[in-house]
Amino acid sequence: MKYQDKVEKFDQLFVSLGEWIFHFFTAETLGLSLKEMMILEVTGMKKSIMMSKLAAILHLPPTTTTSIVDRMVRKGYLKRKRLEEERRIVVVSLAADGQALWEKHRNEHIEFALGLMNVLTEDEQELLINLLEKMVNALAQKHSQE
Repeated sequence: MKYQDKVEKFDQLFVSLGEWIFHFFTAETLGLSLKEMMILEVTGMKKSIMMSKLAAILHLPPTTTTSIVDRMVRKGYLKRKRLEEERRIVVVSLAADGQALWEKHRNEHIEFALGLMNVLTEDEQELLINLLEKMVNALAQKHSQE
């Protein structure tokens, strides 16, 4: 296969994988919008996060992030606090209901990953992980240079 054909095939597969991941994240089982789900996911992974960092990670304007976080605080999924030493900094973390919801979704992630990994041999699993790490690191390095 020619290099250009490989690039085009990779692009097709990447978009297809993205569609499946998007479908997974928008599953209505949790009753959250996609943006709410992403905020829940990032906050759960980080344990607590500054609002400005959350907005940057999700590539959302701070005002949009604030309104979504406000809604999630009212629903009881998130809690926020201002830092005593710097009152302008707002930190968000999961409330008890948010933690339970995040853990439920996390378990669904694991089941999803198990289903995908089970179609691969052990060598293929290790190769896939190594290749994905290499790609994520390349993306992170490219992003840090911008």
